[in-house]
Amino acid sequence: MEKKTAQNKRKTGEILTNIFLTPEIGVLIPIVILCVVTSFINKNFMTWKYFSGIFMGSIFIGAASLGQGFAAIAGEVDLSVGMNGCLAGIMTAVACARWNLGLVPCLLIGLASGGLVGFINGYLTCKMKLSSWITTLATQFICQGLSVTISQGEPISIKALGTSTFTRARPLGLSWLFFIFIGLVVLCDVLIRHTRYGYKLRAVGGNPNAATMAGINVDRVKIIAMVIAGVLAATGGIFDMLNAATANANFGGGREFRTIICVNIGGMMAGSGSMFGVGLGVMLFHVLWYALRILKETGCLEACTCIFHWFSGSSHRLQQAIKAGCRFSVGRRMLATKKGREYVKAIPLERLLLETDAPDVVNPELAQPQVAYSFAQTQASLLDTLSRLAEIRGIGASELADLIRGNALSVLG
Repeated sequence: MEKKTAQNKRKTGEILTNIFLTPEIGVLIPIVILCVVTSFINKNFMTWKYFSGIFMGSIFIGAASLGQGFAAIAGEVDLSVGMNGCLAGIMTAVACARWNLGLVPCLLIGLASGGLVGFINGYLTCKMKLSSWITTLATQFICQGLSVTISQGEPISIKALGTSTFTRARPLGLSWLFFIFIGLVVLCDVLIRHTRYGYKLRAVGGNPNAATMAGINVDRVKIIAMVIAGVLAATGGIFDMLNAATANANFGGGREFRTIICVNIGGMMAGSGSMFGVGLGVMLFHVLWYALRILKETGCLEACTCIFHWFSGSSHRLQQAIKAGCRFSVGRRMLATKKGREYVKAIPLERLLLETDAPDVVNPELAQPQVAYSFAQTQASLLDTLSRLAEIRGIGASELADLIRGNALSVLG
């Protein structure tokens, strides 16, 4: 009986371990932490009003991120997702406003536009053996040019589609577009994890040579993945168009990099990952965006002080950090380098702080210090750093000590 109980406990522990080690939980935990922390700054953050805004803001990037996920799991990238979606929205609006077509034909034309761009990306990548970074960057600019040319740089209204009632409806405070997005997440996840094509796609992304030896047509699988990516990018553009009731050539700019961020946050990579992870990655991205906006509105960002420990970046980055109001802590090891001495000359005196970089060790390669790092050693290290710094800056040590003491007190408020 005791043996069975121990086995059951071990199995339960293994199940819980497997659950908490999944990428999805790894994304969900930061979302929860961000929400809790932000709620201390703004009590209204944990209300449905804020969450519905986050959910609604995520669907436009979210659909394109799902498309980026298909490219990623195939071992490729799609930099055209943003402008591909923009072109799809323009084509849908043109079919409505200029060709007087109905809702379904207009939507099909928009989706077909995205699929065609995806096919071109896939064909050039697989058949012409070009890098997907190059091909999709080229189609991005082509889509942008076509969007501006077709729309003539003017917004195109889609009032004739009669979708305003649908898009303005708010069941549970959310647009129907959000529920469609959730359906897409589920459908895409089932496709990549529970279908024969999904098995082939993961095999191709994980090891294309092994997939070829197993009889899988690698080029075909990748081209289909890029077509699906194009259709999902078009879906994001159509979401934008329906929500704004107009198509605009400015929609979608810069979206490609945000989708790459969301896909990587969600744990999607060549041969592995889930669309649920991508969806949560999109949510984390938007929760963080809202949290930063709240911090900015409440003035918390201005009240925070950024301190660089032993700054070792480029001189250009140093100037950027100085302009941003950052402070810099200096220790003996920084002053032992030529680059470090040059940098402390460029840092304004009111931005300097001292550091010990403790615990010091006799042999840095050892895991443990050979001698204890005492208060006397800490004091001696600070005084030595102060003396060297004063010599480099051409100022008296006592005067510099007063300045740095004032800097430290200002940081502590």
